[in-house]
Amino acid sequence: MPTTDLRDLRIIYADDNLHMHKIVKTILWTMDIEQVRYCTGPEGALKEIQDFRPDLLITDWEMEPFDGLELVGRIRRSEDPNTARLPVILLTAHTSKKVIVQAQKAGVDEILAKPISVKLLHSRLIRIIETLGRRDMAGEASPSPAEPGADLAENSQIDG
Repeated sequence: MPTTDLRDLRIIYADDNLHMHKIVKTILWTMDIEQVRYCTGPEGALKEIQDFRPDLLITDWEMEPFDGLELVGRIRRSEDPNTARLPVILLTAHTSKKVIVQAQKAGVDEILAKPISVKLLHSRLIRIIETLGRRDMAGEASPSPAEPGADLAENSQIDG
């Protein structure tokens, strides 16, 4: 793995599955990422975004009372420009091209199919830092997302 220092990265992780919390916490810990707020749903994530001012959101797609795409939509519609540009990695078990396009249209920056691994999450974090920058610190517009389904073959089969 590259030696990019991720220790200062501030992350919010949103998922209503506590087992996934343990997995992601372990993965982030192996990367020395300790500034993480763990939320058990999208409402908590919205509150933490305002309080914690993260560099990145990692969220599951399927949550209650609203899903990860609705969470991303609310973030993208925020009046706060830092919140509206917050980079998002979406975790999902669904990898059809239709689902990927839907996520990208919602404003997701990276899609990571479950099951996730240290290597794949690390590569997505590095890519976000290198291409989007932390909260677009340079003040430039974010590049458009990768081609639908690009790179998912690394960790899953694309359906249909």
